Amino acid sequence: MRPSRVHPAWSLSLALLLLAGGSSGAEQSTRVFWQKDYSRGTTELHRIEVETNGKTRYVLRLGEGEPVAVDFQLKPPIFRHLLEMFVQADFLNRDKNFVSSRRVADTGTRTIRLTSGPQSREVVLKHTDNKSFRKIVNFFDHLSAQERFLLDLKLTLKHDRLGIPRKLDQLQGFLDRKTIVDPQRFSPILKRISQDTSLMNLARKTARRLLRRIDRHPSG
Repeated sequence: MRPSRVHPAWSLSLALLLLAGGSSGAEQSTRVFWQKDYSRGTTELHRIEVETNGKTRYVLRLGEGEPVAVDFQLKPPIFRHLLEMFVQADFLNRDKNFVSSRRVADTGTRTIRLTSGPQSREVVLKHTDNKSFRKIVNFFDHLSAQERFLLDLKLTLKHDRLGIPRKLDQLQGFLDRKTIVDPQRFSPILKRISQDTSLMNLARKTARRLLRRIDRHPSG
């Protein structure tokens, strides 16, 4: 008897359900890779790799310099939300075309790859017209921008302390626009700023206000 064909989206949905239930088998078999390259101006590369236990690595390389890597934990609800977006987009269904040929402004080339058990698919694109897939693109763009800004904030605290109020105003704007994937990633450095008596009182007060906001609304 010919074996029945399992629809890729159903297979991914099953992996998602197993992951939510804590199955170690699913945790070993689902990984997500994202990369964004800029070919114009200063060469930039941003990369995010997510393991199914939520372990995440962000890599930034500017020009010919050495890459900077940051390891952190993606919270389970955020990771499940990411997998749900892949399910909704039916990403592993190779009959679905996510690449738009429409000419748009060059915002970089994105590579997105999902591996779920024996199944894997990679899509390379500059733009998509698919609304479900655009949610995935936006998620990674926002997560990458979040980690890049967090690096900038740490460097500002180390080398340009007078620039901290401006950076905190920027962070407040990102929170207002809900483009921060995990606001609690900023809690440790905001606590440092709020307790640093060598900084301007304005910076400390703003940091405390942002901390209270994040504590009340962890999702931003």
